[in-house]
Amino acid sequence: MLVPSLGKKKSKAIQIISYFFKLSQDVLIELSFKVLMDFPYINDYNRASIGLFHISMKSIDMLFHF
Repeated sequence: MLVPSLGKKKSKAIQIISYFFKLSQDVLIELSFKVLMDFPYINDYNRASIGLFHISMKSIDMLFHF
């Protein structure tokens, strides 16, 4: 009886954590694209680093949605 209730609390906690992670991820991606668009001297290296940041955030996001 104790284990299922613990499981429910754990899954709810994971949902809350993943929600806040998704929220912070969206803010970070939005800020990175704003910097990318506002910065006048963008070269391919900067575009690649922003792209890699975006990919890494998406892959971390997939870990939180099992």
